[in-house]
Amino acid sequence: GALRAIRVFVVGEVAMPGAYEMTSLSTIFTALHSAGGPGENGSMRDIKLMRGKEKVGSIDLYEYLLTGSRDGDEILRDGDTVFVPGRKISVQINGQVRRPLKYELLPKEGLRKLIEYAGGFTPDAETNIVHVNRILSPNQRSSYSPDRVQRDLDLRQKKIHLINDGDVVTVDSIPDRLENWVEIEGSVKRPGRYELTHTKT
Repeated sequence: GALRAIRVFVVGEVAMPGAYEMTSLSTIFTALHSAGGPGENGSMRDIKLMRGKEKVGSIDLYEYLLTGSRDGDEILRDGDTVFVPGRKISVQINGQVRRPLKYELLPKEGLRKLIEYAGGFTPDAETNIVHVNRILSPNQRSSYSPDRVQRDLDLRQKKIHLINDGDVVTVDSIPDRLENWVEIEGSVKRPGRYELTHTKT
């Protein structure tokens, strides 16, 4: 039989906010797709389903994009509102990670979670010290000092390194230095580099 039509509202930081006619089997994902998804300043981490004045559900698009999980993707009812809030913590990560991009973090997520979202380290990454270019908060700024500072975070420490909004994280690569080799040239059958081993005679 024919599916009953419902009207839902998609508002906030979305590409095309407004009212949408949908079927009674539509979900939060369906409504987001119809509205073009979160806008440039829209959050992907806490998209809310409002029923009247009550929050009845929320979804984290990172969980879906990284794991395929659609937990929290509720069936919509007539008159529901899908609300996309603005981003709160946006951090850029560059260097030796698999997906260097700008990511949105939740307040309690730290540096290790950011690296996980970025796909982890590449094989030639320096995995001990990570550099952070940080914008000072307005109450920390003065007329006689720079408004940005450099922070070096040591991942060998077993603690959560919290990241601030606007931080730029850089992961260096390890040096190109190569040891334990010798190069053979001239009138030999196979010139080139060979492993240098120390054997007892």
